[in-house]
Amino acid sequence: MSDFVFRLGFRHDAFLSSAWNGSLEIHQNTASGEAVAYIPLIARMICVADSFDAMNTNRVYRNKLSKEHIIEEIETNKGRQFDPQIADVFLRLLREDKLPLEA
Repeated sequence: MSDFVFRLGFRHDAFLSSAWNGSLEIHQNTASGEAVAYIPLIARMICVADSFDAMNTNRVYRNKLSKEHIIEEIETNKGRQFDPQIADVFLRLLREDKLPLEA
């Protein structure tokens, strides 16, 4: 993970508490206490992808969600948890069956 973070040029823990809220992108940097003025594009993309992965895999506490339920969750949280533009691209790919679903 540290090599991955180094290549991206930012620390993932600086954006762990960040969520897209649709109007303001200033968040507390949990690593240093500084204010973060933006959420990098790659972090916004990872947010949607990581959430998809969590919904698309079996967990100890629940089975994976259906494709329809995953779409509903991403739609519901678009503009709140997820960057709306990133979510729209992800949803288009999901609806066009261009993203692998766990069997």
